[in-house]
Amino acid sequence: MKVLKIFFFSALFLVLFFEVHAAPAFPVDFTVTPQSACSVGLSWRQEPLAADSYKFRVRIDGGAWSGWSPIPGVSGEIGDKQFNHTQLDPAHQYDYQIESCLAVGA
Repeated sequence: MKVLKIFFFSALFLVLFFEVHAAPAFPVDFTVTPQSACSVGLSWRQEPLAADSYKFRVRIDGGAWSGWSPIPGVSGEIGDKQFNHTQLDPAHQYDYQIESCLAVGA
């Protein structure tokens, strides 16, 4: 009987946890636009579910991806977003990935 109760509790916890903590939708229409010789603008749209924050990573000249960095000052509401990545070296090629995030324990 104890095993059945533990299993039921575990299954109920998993169902409730994943319903409450559903992941935000992926950013869509992601574009990278040159702003100057040393900066680019990253823009995207968040829908249909809002996110708490965003992070990005970069790959230089086709090398390994960097670690994820938070994008400061971008709200998590649904809609258009933009971030300028500055202090780039124009002699290199930069590739970007972006991800929407939920706060831990939210």
